Amino acid sequence: MLVKNVILGTLLLLGREDIANLLSENAELEGEAEQTVKTLMHCYNAVEDELARLYFPLTDEFNCKVQGGEVSYLSFPKTPVKIISVKSQNKAVKYRVLPTKLKTASGEVVIEYNYSPNKKSIDGQTEGSLPISERLLSYGIAAEFCLICGLVKDAESWESKYREEIYTLKSSMQKTYLVPQRRWV
Repeated sequence: MLVKNVILGTLLLLGREDIANLLSENAELEGEAEQTVKTLMHCYNAVEDELARLYFPLTDEFNCKVQGGEVSYLSFPKTPVKIISVKSQNKAVKYRVLPTKLKTASGEVVIEYNYSPNKKSIDGQTEGSLPISERLLSYGIAAEFCLICGLVKDAESWESKYREEIYTLKSSMQKTYLVPQRRWV
């Protein structure tokens, strides 16, 4: 889904049809409209990052050849947040997480890790790996925006809807395990 569509949906939730119309017509934004869209983009990136870090982790694998027993986090294709495992020839390898690098055995390794999404622009795509809806993102963005603008009551209302959407989505994703009925002899 397009980031622009999420921002348009948020503007409509906030009752800013005037700015939504300008944005949908690709008109030149100036003054308050420009500042509002910039703030909403900041909120979008914060909400997407929060969802990826706390609720719906994004996972990737990095195949690399380790020389000297160290791998810099800058060499990862995506910004790592948490190292899940390090394997060499499908066997777990010991590793140590340091502030700027990962220490592990030398040789070919596969590093599985959680990452944070890159900052998006208004013309970009949302993080496709996140199982989230436009509505969930819009609620979170609206809550952040209202908080930034000092509208505390509105922020609490949107935050409540945002958390409820997260809870609903997380609940639907969890597997239910049933214990078989016991039989008494």
